[in-house]
Amino acid sequence: AAGFTSTHTVFGPAQYRIVTAHGTPRVELRGSVDATASVTTQTNFSTALPTAARPSVVRTWVGRRNYSMDTKGIAVMEIQPNGVMSVFGSASPNHTDWFALDGCYYDL
Repeated sequence: AAGFTSTHTVFGPAQYRIVTAHGTPRVELRGSVDATASVTTQTNFSTALPTAARPSVVRTWVGRRNYSMDTKGIAVMEIQPNGVMSVFGSASPNHTDWFALDGCYYDL
């Protein structure tokens, strides 16, 4: 998506897979995404996820992001049924430059 790349060298490229967990279809995410411009507020972008990997209702989760002495290493993310994903950055001057998807999942 514009403003983001999937080239973070530590965590690998952003990927997804659809699995069945406890009888329920689930999307599991891994890898990471770099922001080409630091995110300081809610940023929305359309994902490349196919329709089959989009939830039936809005799903939210907490994931890892860049951190420093004055910045917490947590990002809140959500995905909507239409494939729009939102990343909620920190208040300025603390910026979100990358966020990891490892361990993030949502039920379909």
